[in-house]
Amino acid sequence: MQGQKDLSLENLEKALQLNPALKEQARTDPQLTPLQQEEGFRQVLGR
Repeated sequence: MQGQKDLSLENLEKALQLNPALKEQARTDPQLTPLQQEEGFRQVLGR
């Protein structure tokens, strides 16, 4: 399971590099709820 989260966070980071405007959407997207509690998620979003 952790491997999937790591891959998801890597893909999110790549998406945000391509389009930084997606940060706000990532913070509120219900599909990302499982990741939003991860420290890596906060790091990717720059919090």
